[in-house]
Amino acid sequence: MKIHASILVMFSNYKGFYSFMRHLSNDCGHKFIDTSELCTSEIHDILWTSLDLKARVKNHSLGKPLEGSTVTMLCSCQSRSDNLLVQSALQALGADVLFMLGSRWEQYKFKKDIGKFCSLYSDLVVAGGRNHNSLCQLTEGTSVPVVNIASHKFAPLHALGVLMTLQEHFGRLTGLTLGWVGPMGKKLNTFICLLPKVGIHLKYNCSPTPNFPASPLVLPVGTNFCKTFNTRIEAFSDPLATITGVDVIGTSKHKKETQKLELHAVVLRLLKTYRPILVKP
Repeated sequence: MKIHASILVMFSNYKGFYSFMRHLSNDCGHKFIDTSELCTSEIHDILWTSLDLKARVKNHSLGKPLEGSTVTMLCSCQSRSDNLLVQSALQALGADVLFMLGSRWEQYKFKKDIGKFCSLYSDLVVAGGRNHNSLCQLTEGTSVPVVNIASHKFAPLHALGVLMTLQEHFGRLTGLTLGWVGPMGKKLNTFICLLPKVGIHLKYNCSPTPNFPASPLVLPVGTNFCKTFNTRIEAFSDPLATITGVDVIGTSKHKKETQKLELHAVVLRLLKTYRPILVKP
């Protein structure tokens, strides 16, 4: 099962879909649009529940835990692959999936009213958008849980899926180091807010020009988490230095040709030495 599909299985634990969503939403108002408000124990609960249910899916012993539940998807054309993965996971779990407004939902002025309307016919709203503020406005009107597929600021399902992969491969998370060579954006932002809480160090390089280093939007938040959880977030101007000594390399799409060439050269040189895990969506 794909990363997003595996993570979405977390919505159907032993006590049922609704109780788990209430547990997840206790302190964040029935919304899961980023990972900043998740504590370490909640992250581990999500991961272990997901890994257990992933094994049940593999052994064909899961059944249809979401049968009888209705899920509304508000999709964005920006994340079509994510939308398809989430839709496939929901349908595999037995949920009835409704599509509302498609990629045009962010164009409507009163997004709070959209949230109210979706709540009338849904047990869960799964949304993805170009603007993170649109998701925040949507949640103000919903009375059911809201899950963020991805926005311009955060990609929580992807990051949790990466943690699942690391847990399966290494058998632990604490003490690992992830090296990110790629652009600033939602995936790096999410790693900065999430990794320190589970004991993972982060090294990143997201500028193709060493003289103009980039600083991620949520770096101050991540720095505070590092102080609390005794982890490190370090910026590097050289891609090779970024991924030297790491346990896993993270990357994403590269729009700038100079960065594409740098990353390709670094990976080729690195693979001659050892074979790390390459995490690429």
